[in-house]
Amino acid sequence: MKLFTTSIRNLYKFKLYTIINILGLSISLACVIMIMRFVHQETTVNHFATDLDRTYIMTIEEEMGHTLFGGSENWSYEKGLTSPINDEAVEVFTSFVPFEEDYITSNNIQYKTKLIATDSNFFKILPYPMLYGSNLTDTPNETILTSEFAIKLFGNDDPIGKTITLSTGDILRVIGVIGDPLSKSFLEFDLIVNQKLQPMGWRRMKQTLVMLNKSNNVDRINKIHSSFFELSAFRNNIRFQLTPLKDFYFESSIINLSPILIQGNRDSLMVMLIVSLLTLFVGIFNFINIYSVINMKREREFGIKKIYGASLSQLASQFLFENLILVLVAIFCAWFFTEVSSTILAERLSFAVKPNLQFDIWLSISIIVILSIVVSVYPFIRYTKSSPITSLRSVNVSGVSVASR
Repeated sequence: MKLFTTSIRNLYKFKLYTIINILGLSISLACVIMIMRFVHQETTVNHFATDLDRTYIMTIEEEMGHTLFGGSENWSYEKGLTSPINDEAVEVFTSFVPFEEDYITSNNIQYKTKLIATDSNFFKILPYPMLYGSNLTDTPNETILTSEFAIKLFGNDDPIGKTITLSTGDILRVIGVIGDPLSKSFLEFDLIVNQKLQPMGWRRMKQTLVMLNKSNNVDRINKIHSSFFELSAFRNNIRFQLTPLKDFYFESSIINLSPILIQGNRDSLMVMLIVSLLTLFVGIFNFINIYSVINMKREREFGIKKIYGASLSQLASQFLFENLILVLVAIFCAWFFTEVSSTILAERLSFAVKPNLQFDIWLSISIIVILSIVVSVYPFIRYTKSSPITSLRSVNVSGVSVASR
């Protein structure tokens, strides 16, 4: 308790320097927090899928051309077509058709929307949280909305049982509402419709997701289907292969034809990470420099403490506790700046970050502990190596202005 009151009294004595120091560090930490939250979000895409390590997305490889994401659909109903989804190692699979530019009508108002047409297995592979309602059934005219789109259409009213009209003229009944997953998803959509709504097909390329059993025979499956074959829908011979879903987000070598399937850029992420580290370094450097100014004004205090037998552990405790208080206040202010600016960044710069309480707590504790120790090292080494008489005589000597520092 005595150490706490002493630290508060010393910091309050130089309150102008303390305020400047806290403000500078908090702005630096706010930038670091925003970037680190974004980096964490981008590197944990699809981690809400409980079986991500054995989940794969289908690709179509052309023998003399490109590779693109697509399902193993037999458009021409040709005989002899083999698909990885028929392998015994496949535990469950689902296909979905993305529509990035569609519209629905509700209460005589037309809304632009992104939708996907799929089946009930979709939620077995990608477990989006069902807030209320139920999963897709065998009834074609049913739909599931995202919570954000449900609020847009019906406000705070219960949407279950309400109807909307699809661009095709089909009337759909809302049977469920899903919430945001725990981590970012590679899919960006507003509603889900039943694939059976168009029994003759949707006239678009399907995407296929596959979950293998725990033995995970993906190499064997890809080897079985390694031979190229002719399919009239393609100019070149093709083959179907399975690519890990966990690698999809940063996979730039495979063509993605649908804006609903969003992808990131690993190089841009590395640049942001470097900027974050440089910003943190500048913040720490300025913090130590200003804190050194305060300590220069307290040289006589440290000299007297040494004369009266202050141990190294006592000096270390004082430096550490003072910096701990400063860092705690700075991290609080940093989170305030982060939350205030998050909405503006999301709307104007598309720099949106989903809250992740577990990561935020871990990041805050790491910053508090590591930063408090790092910024205490320099003043501790400086004042433990100087003699008491030097400390007593070294204030404002040789024309050095502590104030201008």
